[in-house]
Amino acid sequence: MNISNPRRTIRSEEDEEIMSPFGDNDSWDDESFNIESSTPNDVLNTLSKNICYVKAQNVAIEVATISKELAKKKDFLVLDNYLGQLVRSSSSVAANMAEGSFCGNTTRDKMNKFRIAAREAIESINWITLLMKIGEIPKSKADELIEELSNITCILSKSIKTMQTKLNQETKKK
Repeated sequence: MNISNPRRTIRSEEDEEIMSPFGDNDSWDDESFNIESSTPNDVLNTLSKNICYVKAQNVAIEVATISKELAKKKDFLVLDNYLGQLVRSSSSVAANMAEGSFCGNTTRDKMNKFRIAAREAIESINWITLLMKIGEIPKSKADELIEELSNITCILSKSIKTMQTKLNQETKKK
């Protein structure tokens, strides 16, 4: 995957176009997409083209895989609360991004959902770090997940700032 310039459309290994969460091709702020007249496949297709959403889904899948492996341990009860929190927070990132994108009635609604997604990503970093420090997740895997979650947080922050700028401009016009 080539993501050298996050302000441009990105191409995946399959050479499918993936929407950048920045600039003119911002799928998070696409007023032309109407959730009421769309099928579930339309929604999934739109989400699958957004690099930030794809990254968040991949992190949640990786966390679920790690959780399954750790659940096999005899002392799992000690880890149960930590893993449960990590699974919930990591899966909440993509869920809040999707909800903000398609169910946000206003720009403020979208921004709030994106803020929640960013906070969930930060919470996930906390749980991953804790599990790494107690020796349950290898440092290399933790570093990989933390880097992805940090990237997601940066993209969400930029999207929030872009929406806030647009909102401020709209307010000035009134």
